[in-house]
Amino acid sequence: MNKPPPFQCTARRSVFENSRFNIHADTLVQEDGYRVNDYLVVEPQQSNAEGLTGVMILPEAEGKFFLLRIYRHPIKKWGWELPGGFMENEALHLAAHRELREETGLECHPKDLINLGETAPCPGVVNGRIAMFVAKNCTHVGPPTDTQEPGLGQGKWMDQKELVGLMARPDGIQDAVTMMMILLYLQKEAA
Repeated sequence: MNKPPPFQCTARRSVFENSRFNIHADTLVQEDGYRVNDYLVVEPQQSNAEGLTGVMILPEAEGKFFLLRIYRHPIKKWGWELPGGFMENEALHLAAHRELREETGLECHPKDLINLGETAPCPGVVNGRIAMFVAKNCTHVGPPTDTQEPGLGQGKWMDQKELVGLMARPDGIQDAVTMMMILLYLQKEAA
């Protein structure tokens, strides 16, 4: 299945950059001559050798799961999400432990951090992949240390029924990776 792409990128124009992302407008030309101008590509500025740019963590303790309430400006809605964020020149497991502590005030023993794999959150636009983890047997060790995350509200422990119920509510889980991780974890636990 390693076929070449069905188009060529004939031009790239950098249109914006900030401290986290480079934004490009690419020109794509298919074999039949069809042309797409200004194809949006968002690239995180930092990644590891495998191309991973961030981490996301599903905190678990005593059969309950911890989610964060957050307001997302682009969609103008509150929703529930798992903690996570960008890597900062560190190993994956260290990034997961750091993000967990920063956003939730929770920690877990290194042996209780379980890698669930990788995913591309929005592969049609974002050139980045994230590593997914479950943090089992989490304990509260203090307040969150990242208080500057825009829109970040309070976190809440939820049982499986409440967690699954949030997936169907319009004010529930909006983030596709959060939903996918929960379903992936519950499926693995049921097997």
